[in-house]
Amino acid sequence: LSNTCLVCGGSEPPIALMRGLWDETGAEIIHSYGSTEAMAITTLNFFKPWLKKELSEEEIWDLKKKQGTVVSGLDIKIVEKDVDSA
Repeated sequence: LSNTCLVCGGSEPPIALMRGLWDETGAEIIHSYGSTEAMAITTLNFFKPWLKKELSEEEIWDLKKKQGTVVSGLDIKIVEKDVDSA
């Protein structure tokens, strides 16, 4: 299963789940985010290989649970709660 990849959406996956799946099978969980109103996937956490060389193992696992970056072809706007977005 070392070539297996699972895309996970919703709340961030627990690091223990991601590490356990990786350790037992070699399969990687890639976290994504999106809403049905947006088109399903708006961000995807696909780790760039060069970044793995610059970070510690703990930093990599911590970042793997994040939502990632905007998928190609989309623009997003991030606003703070209770702040006028106009």
